[in-house]
Amino acid sequence: MKGIKDRLELALSSRGFTNHRNNLFEDIWKEYYPSLKIFCKTYLSQSSDLDDVCQEIMLKVFNKLHTYNPLYSFTTWLYTIARNHCIDHIRGYKVTETLPFNTTSGSDDNPEDLFYLSEINQSVEKFMQRQSETDQRIAALRFSQKLRYKEISEILQIPSGTIRYRVSEIRSGLRKYLEDVYETV
Repeated sequence: MKGIKDRLELALSSRGFTNHRNNLFEDIWKEYYPSLKIFCKTYLSQSSDLDDVCQEIMLKVFNKLHTYNPLYSFTTWLYTIARNHCIDHIRGYKVTETLPFNTTSGSDDNPEDLFYLSEINQSVEKFMQRQSETDQRIAALRFSQKLRYKEISEILQIPSGTIRYRVSEIRSGLRKYLEDVYETV
């Protein structure tokens, strides 16, 4: 199966864009909606707004698919729309919620492994709660979405050198935090 970017290029270049758009959008929703929620949660202070805002963003993406330029990264385009929409939504409100990092894996794991992964997940969440909103956003894009530094820089409008430095600081801070937590256990 072709990737979303390839399918977008094909759909945008064909006369049948409208016919392909619904199926393509369903694939986009499945692939990006879960990570979009993680990203948007770093902006929103009330979780009751989260699903509504994410759905509004996805509808905006759907309505603007014809404006996407395949020469550029689709992910960057989508997250730029998301960032701008979240900023418009929260004008003046402070972000207080935390970023969920799901480190649990498949259901084939044994219960003991799942327990330890759950413990680590809770520790990572506690660490991230203590980080700045910007660092939470950077972490969501780098670790959850696995975006490159340049893409994160474009989305958050922060120099890529700063992104590299913040990622390094987040990693070393988390490493030290986990060592301290699990050394005392």
